[in-house]
Amino acid sequence: MSKTKILVIPVIIALFSSWLLPLNCQATDAFLFLNPSSGSYSLGESFTVSVYVNSTAQSMNAASGIISFPHDILEVTTLSKNGSIISIWVQEPSFSNGLGTVYFEGIILNPGFIGSGGKIITINFKVKEAGGASLTFSSGSILANDGQGTNILSSMTGANFNLGGDAIVPTAQAASTTISKALATPNVTSSTHPDQNKWYTNNNPTFEWSLPSEVTGVSILPSQKADANPGPVSDGLIQSVIYNNLKDGTWYFNIKFRSSAGWGPITHFRFQIDTQNPDSLEITEVKREDLTNPVAEFKIEASDKASGIDHYEIQIDESTIINWQDDGSQLYHSPILGPGEHQFTIKALDKAGNFLIKTASVNIEPLKSPMIIDFPRELLSNEKLIIKGSTYPNIQVTFWIQHKNYPPRTQIITSDVEGNFVLTYDKKLKSGKYRVWAIVTDGRGARSEATEKILINVKSAFLLNITTWPTDFIIILIILLIIIILLIIYLADNQRHLKYYRSCIINNKINKKCIERTKYFLQSDLEQKFGILNKASLNKPLTKKEIKNINELIKKYNGIKK
Repeated sequence: MSKTKILVIPVIIALFSSWLLPLNCQATDAFLFLNPSSGSYSLGESFTVSVYVNSTAQSMNAASGIISFPHDILEVTTLSKNGSIISIWVQEPSFSNGLGTVYFEGIILNPGFIGSGGKIITINFKVKEAGGASLTFSSGSILANDGQGTNILSSMTGANFNLGGDAIVPTAQAASTTISKALATPNVTSSTHPDQNKWYTNNNPTFEWSLPSEVTGVSILPSQKADANPGPVSDGLIQSVIYNNLKDGTWYFNIKFRSSAGWGPITHFRFQIDTQNPDSLEITEVKREDLTNPVAEFKIEASDKASGIDHYEIQIDESTIINWQDDGSQLYHSPILGPGEHQFTIKALDKAGNFLIKTASVNIEPLKSPMIIDFPRELLSNEKLIIKGSTYPNIQVTFWIQHKNYPPRTQIITSDVEGNFVLTYDKKLKSGKYRVWAIVTDGRGARSEATEKILINVKSAFLLNITTWPTDFIIILIILLIIIILLIIYLADNQRHLKYYRSCIINNKINKKCIERTKYFLQSDLEQKFGILNKASLNKPLTKKEIKNINELIKKYNGIKK
């Protein structure tokens, strides 16, 4: 059974002799009793009483109780857990001689305990005054190991003692309380403080619970004591309560039910309130011997007396807020920072979410910028960009190469042992203007400021070839002019020939003379074209296409001659 299912168990202490177990208890009962259950002790004498559990019918895994004793006659000197069947104590056994109470609450891990005479604790008493003393269980419970925390307590048996020889102990049997129908432990929930392990800023807690049909009274009490008893007076058949303006701290809402059989076990529901901001926040920068160190270090000290500091939120400049948890050293190390002044905003939050904010600043000195010694101001697009310079030895140099308004490209190189570096840009450059700049970064992440941007003009290799060869350019122009003239002549001749053909057709004079004349004109036209092409070939060799056209003209010429 888990810790969260443990319920508080009222106990009545009955004193028995250390060797005698009650003979009148049935083997199937689950009950609490004290051993010894009676005895006589002199004034000033010490004696011990042990609390036992009997659960022979079913395995149990939790027990708790409150034992009352006459504090004007007896006092508790010590409590002992030696030989206890309890594995884990929900709360350490405790006593109050002022109130005359002993409190215990613990659990037994699986498979639990089944049997008779399972010792829980031993109480050491000392006789203060003469008289008769009765020890009783004011509350108690025994929970079954059934996964549901069923209260299987059927009875609780106390004890009577004759102290100092002046009082006569009644001959009746030791006080015994029989529970005909054990009340369930109140199941408390809270809409304002649902998690018993968390802190809340709300100081107006609300609690709710359901009432079983057999309940005739409810007793409640908010207290900062974990084992507080709401008392024997009913607050009515209520099912919820709201408290207002409670002070900060850890509290317990204590509640128990009453039925015709008496008061049942107590539920102690913990709730925690913290309405105040942390008490203090101090930020001190740890001195850096090297001001170029890109990592800042701060000692952060914060305190909160109520719930305690939970974590910190840190923002550097306008970056994303990060959560930082102190490992106990109170030292915060920043991420790597660039050169310049940086603003730190530090928020200390307590466990309820209250916070305190302070700011601090730090200045990171830059490394020396690299020196660009040699670079081309103009470059052909088919040439490689080479830049030379100097900086620290064996340090990373990052270059940015930006064309017009496009995003810059980067290339990283490393300087040699003397600090010299050579950038050979490995990508093809387009024509246009380029801006180039660089920084250096050392092994710590410290950086320099960027160099001034140098300008490089990249020219197209093709266009530059044309402008550097004027002769070829003039030749091309001449050829173009010749071609234009030939076209004009060709079109003019064609127009003249077409005129003649049209005249022949119109006058219906298509005869041998007309044909011969047409052949003459065509031959003349072809011969004239041959002459022009022949002159053109003297200035520049003919292309394959031009030779092909000449061959076709020759074929046509030969066809006309025939």
